[in-house]
Amino acid sequence: MKALLTTVVCLLAALSAWAQGKVSGLILEKPQSPASFATVVLVAVADSAQVKARLTDENGVFTLDGIPDGTYCLRISYMGFLPKTTEAFALNATTPVRELGSIQLVENVKVLSEVVVKSQKPLLERKSDRLVMNLANSPISLGRNASELLGVMPLVAVGPDGGISLRGKSGVLVLIDGRPQQGGLQAILEAMPADDIARIEVITNPSARYDASATGGVINIITRQSEKRGLTGSTRLTASQGFRPQLHTLGGTMTYRAQKLSLLGQYFFANRQLYNDETGYRAFRNDPLALIDDNTQTRGRVVSHNLRLNADWQVAKNHLLSFTASRNLSDTRRDMNTTTGFVNTNTITDSTYRTDAIWDINRRTDNYSLMYRGTLDSVGRELTVIGTYTPFASSTDQTFGINVFDRRNELRGPRQFLRSFNPVSINITVAQADYSHPTRGNWSFVSGLKRVRVATNNTLRQETLIDGTWRFNPAISNQMAYEENVTAGYLMSSLKAKAVTMQLGMRAEHTLADVRGLRSFNYLSWFPSVFLQKEVAAGRQLSLSYSRRITRPAYDDMVPFYRLYDRFTASEGNPLLRPQFDDVVELNYSLGGVNMLFGYTYIQDFMSWTPRQDVATRTTVYAQRNLDRVNRLNLALSHSHSPLKWWQLSYSGWVNYDRVEANALPGVPSYNARQLYGGFNLSSLFTLTNGWKAELTANYYTPGRTGVYQEQSIHMINLGVTRPVLAGRGTLKLWANDITRGNVFRTTINYPTVEIFSRTYSDSRRVGLTLLYNFGKKTVDQLNEKKLGNESETGRL
Repeated sequence: MKALLTTVVCLLAALSAWAQGKVSGLILEKPQSPASFATVVLVAVADSAQVKARLTDENGVFTLDGIPDGTYCLRISYMGFLPKTTEAFALNATTPVRELGSIQLVENVKVLSEVVVKSQKPLLERKSDRLVMNLANSPISLGRNASELLGVMPLVAVGPDGGISLRGKSGVLVLIDGRPQQGGLQAILEAMPADDIARIEVITNPSARYDASATGGVINIITRQSEKRGLTGSTRLTASQGFRPQLHTLGGTMTYRAQKLSLLGQYFFANRQLYNDETGYRAFRNDPLALIDDNTQTRGRVVSHNLRLNADWQVAKNHLLSFTASRNLSDTRRDMNTTTGFVNTNTITDSTYRTDAIWDINRRTDNYSLMYRGTLDSVGRELTVIGTYTPFASSTDQTFGINVFDRRNELRGPRQFLRSFNPVSINITVAQADYSHPTRGNWSFVSGLKRVRVATNNTLRQETLIDGTWRFNPAISNQMAYEENVTAGYLMSSLKAKAVTMQLGMRAEHTLADVRGLRSFNYLSWFPSVFLQKEVAAGRQLSLSYSRRITRPAYDDMVPFYRLYDRFTASEGNPLLRPQFDDVVELNYSLGGVNMLFGYTYIQDFMSWTPRQDVATRTTVYAQRNLDRVNRLNLALSHSHSPLKWWQLSYSGWVNYDRVEANALPGVPSYNARQLYGGFNLSSLFTLTNGWKAELTANYYTPGRTGVYQEQSIHMINLGVTRPVLAGRGTLKLWANDITRGNVFRTTINYPTVEIFSRTYSDSRRVGLTLLYNFGKKTVDQLNEKKLGNESETGRL
């Protein structure tokens, strides 16, 4: 009997399975464009229960089988499109199979008073310990490179040499998905199209997890990557006209993604014509030739090639292996014409030197990195291991031709010729491991180890043309090697309990360095960090943070080479340069879209470019030197909101008060200065009809101070308008930067013995056009953040 009952049950189950039905169809974004990997849910009409669910394949096709008899409908969801529910249909013995054909989705677009507005995040928002600027699909990004984009970021300023400061503080650690940025950060940022950036995070007081070298804070640039399977990509062209034309970007990105493998290739070419005018003077208080009047015109070009390859392999569920290789090549030619006039106490020009200089600079940076990241259990324990190798090579060749004219403007003596050769090689190796351990309660722990080795070789050979023969000049030629090893470890603990968040961290870094034959370094430093945050009311947060940071000297700044820029201007390395230490305390209050920050920073051994005057040759020689201390008070405010549905507005401002103290600078036994200064940023976005968008960005910086340099005010106003083209696959932007030509850098150094003034303009008023075209399947932005460990070394090249 039992055997018979079992047989009957099996037969009924088999008959039931044989009778179950099937549903299939095709989901489309628009005609002839499949919706790859859309979610399709089969819902029973009787009780709205979800019976089965599937993703469409890369061709938009889906099949649901093994369905019992009944009445059903399909619910379809797809990112960027409105949810869709089909009409009800029945599956039974008569109709066991349903072919629903093509199902067209509708893009998620709201029409508001004839203005088309797509759903998007606020441009500026506060998240815990950081300020976030959301840039996906923002017209602010289009037509700019990453360096120019940072220049319009809240609280951020970019100098004429590409140096980045945050609330007036230098020493900013810039991350780009955590990838290595060796070979000069400025060149890498200028080669990166800003429309590849999804968002930028600004951390003013980073924790112990970040390298201790982030004295000015952390800027994390997170790029956009497609998670669509199949082939996707984009091409872009940006060109502009100022005094001289520039091809900013020509190239593209291509991504292929399969189930467990993702491949990315990227190439960009640029050809920028240089135009730079610098005027200034040097007034000497104890010299019969009381004034040197300088005027330098620079013309030239920078040609760059940037290639990046990336492969991500999902070796198992929650285990990723990633390999990245990149090459950055740049070829720079500068033709510099400098006129230096010596003016005596009677304001009569005594003599004039005219220097023609040709600079040929070639740089190559390769990056190779391998990363493993794995989630070890259901609680979320994660291990990340990174290895990175970066060989960097550059050569700088200079040729100078000098004519001397007397007060009657007649040539005095034969033309003088000098030349120099400066090859440099730097090899950086990084190994790093990070481990995070969340608990099932409110505690979490993070720890990590890091090892960095830097080896440099630097040669400077200078020659003088004498009687038609180039003669080696041993007095200012040199060869030097520098090696640095940094071993670091950190431990952090975080607690989240109701409305309170607490984070405690400690980082230790041991530095062993040697400037061959001159000086060695061997020191252990500790870098604590504390972060406390309380939700005082709905939408209101109060946080207090403290951290200690270090700025190590740039590699070239410690090598004692003497480099000429013109006949009476040079720079030299300083092997006695000490690292700079910062202690930072910040109080932050957030109320809705308003963020206020109060801070105090104590800086010991502040590193600053300072001049010394060679009396015998009347040459001004610049070098990095340590100022004893800087005390800085800081106030910052940022706000983002939408006054109207079609208008996004964000603005920020900051004010610093610095007290600078130094002893024993060249020619200055004691130096004390105080300065109140600040800045203001504005970004305004307008969403118009038929896909048109407009932007207005502006910034203003008051007179300020960086070390011994007193800086005058600058401002910049930019306009842009974008519209979709090529059936929505492309975007066209017309833009104008620095329309009032206010981006002029003016600095003064005022010593008891000398006053130095400089005014520099670098062709920033420009009109440009950008065309972006996307091909392949519609992409979905995924933030794939990879920290490959050697970010803190990038700014030191």
